[in-house]
Amino acid sequence: MLSVWLLTYVEKDSITFRMHQPQKPELILASSSPRRQELLREIGIPFQVHAANINEDQIAGETPIAYALRLAREKAQVASKRYPQSYVLGADTIVVIDGEVLGKPIDHADAARMLR
Repeated sequence: MLSVWLLTYVEKDSITFRMHQPQKPELILASSSPRRQELLREIGIPFQVHAANINEDQIAGETPIAYALRLAREKAQVASKRYPQSYVLGADTIVVIDGEVLGKPIDHADAARMLR
């Protein structure tokens, strides 16, 4: 059984006041996902891509939803440290079949195998 969940993680630091910077986009996308970039462009939100390089291994015993939320949060945290005056969007997508998380395919053949 294939499950699809849409999760959004937003964190607003109440201590740090984030000032508008006229020469820079207000939003940093902490993901290299072409689809997320496309969605932001379609709705007219200016942004810069600064993908966070984090360890994306699943922790033993971690539920799929906890895994996806952790990755999104960690990406946002890494990017927000580099861009403290900007808003940061951290997101992640995972595929779960019968309770098992499918990892990223290593190549096109592996991706085709997963899709089958």
